[in-house]
Amino acid sequence: MKYKKEVFFDPRALKEFNLLQRNLQDSFYLEINKLEVEGFLIEPLAKKLLGYRNLFELRVRRVSTWRAIYAYIPNDKIIILNIFKKQSQETPHNNLEIAINRLKNYL
Repeated sequence: MKYKKEVFFDPRALKEFNLLQRNLQDSFYLEINKLEVEGFLIEPLAKKLLGYRNLFELRVRRVSTWRAIYAYIPNDKIIILNIFKKQSQETPHNNLEIAINRLKNYL
């Protein structure tokens, strides 16, 4: 059974997205479309961020590793909160803080 959800970008995340190369944007769009149609993604495409109740990490790998932090919000919507290049095993704390602060505007 499919659970269509509306996926949209926080305006600041959209600015981050628009700075990406076109092929990377296309890779993100493929995964975002799956998220919208299915309502969720499983590993390795996405992963729940441990210790954060409502944050998930969408994973895109091209030449380097990229992430989008997203969250489920009321009315069957998903908000893309932050997009960044991942350079270490752990999700950078500053990117988590950015996502958490942006999420406050939607809850």
